[in-house]
Amino acid sequence: MEAGTTRTELSYWAAYGGWGALFTSTYFWGSVGLTLVQFRAWMVPGWWDVVLQTLPNLVGFGLGGYAILLSFGDDKFRALLVKAGSKTPLFMKISATFVHFIVVQLLALMFALVCKNLYTAPLHSFEWLSREESRTGAVIAGCVWGLGYLVFVYSLACAAAATFAIYTCSRWLCSLNRGAEPAPAIRYVTVLTSESGEVEDQVQIWLENQQPTQIVSMTQSESVRRGKTLVTLTILWE
Repeated sequence: MEAGTTRTELSYWAAYGGWGALFTSTYFWGSVGLTLVQFRAWMVPGWWDVVLQTLPNLVGFGLGGYAILLSFGDDKFRALLVKAGSKTPLFMKISATFVHFIVVQLLALMFALVCKNLYTAPLHSFEWLSREESRTGAVIAGCVWGLGYLVFVYSLACAAAATFAIYTCSRWLCSLNRGAEPAPAIRYVTVLTSESGEVEDQVQIWLENQQPTQIVSMTQSESVRRGKTLVTLTILWE
């Protein structure tokens, strides 16, 4: 069971993008900046009360949003999200965004609980230590409190990321229902125009040059210009 759980956690982390995605995230660095600005909030005891009062409701919001995502659209739309993507399907990337949102909230809750319980323990005042050791303990406590508050602020930022993920799915679903295939960033559109007798040669040259991993769709239209029949191919590819 533990091995299966570990593989699931590694799969989520890989789908999210790993440490590279975390440390290049605007949400993360924005949270760092907000944490530093609000240093007066987490430098004093009791900051954990705000966390314990706020996050339980957000955890419910995250689980509800994830349930909405799993039931979003029809089978055609979900199949499109599963197929779209270079290495990681878009459906897995969006799912990883929600899982990350929930995991960060749970980490923030655990941080707050641990800090609260340690502070209310009899040794919280460090009176049993010398003055120098007490100062060291206070510095360590301040660093831990700051880290815990950072995780809390970042969990709020992840709520925004999860919300935009739902909006992105809504936009793609609207595009699909209007007859326009959603075009994620990893897809490309190529238009080839040639005379009817030469279009196959043009396609062959294009395939040799581009070597697409997958052709999602190909539509053909004809037009007459100056007495010549021209064929236009619109190719959606990855």
